[in-house]
Amino acid sequence: MGGNYLDQNLLDSANHYLSLAESLGNKQNYPKILRDVYKNKYILYQQKREFESALNYQLSYQNLKDSISSLTSISKMAAMQKEFEIQLDTEKKN
Repeated sequence: MGGNYLDQNLLDSANHYLSLAESLGNKQNYPKILRDVYKNKYILYQQKREFESALNYQLSYQNLKDSISSLTSISKMAAMQKEFEIQLDTEKKN
């Protein structure tokens, strides 16, 4: 919802709803929600010309985005390794 207000240049409303989403994301440990909030808050503060806050949110966004990408890659590699091990076991039994 905050992103929609941001798109309409309603910055105070955007900030309000993005802050609510940030609070929820922190409480419930939702990194993908936080990533999106950080990106939108970076844009919001950039539009408000509050560049120090914009930079802080941009750095938080980049760090979280990288962390999520790394975790996704690790999960995919683990799944591939498990599949390979199952395939090897099946071939040994035949």
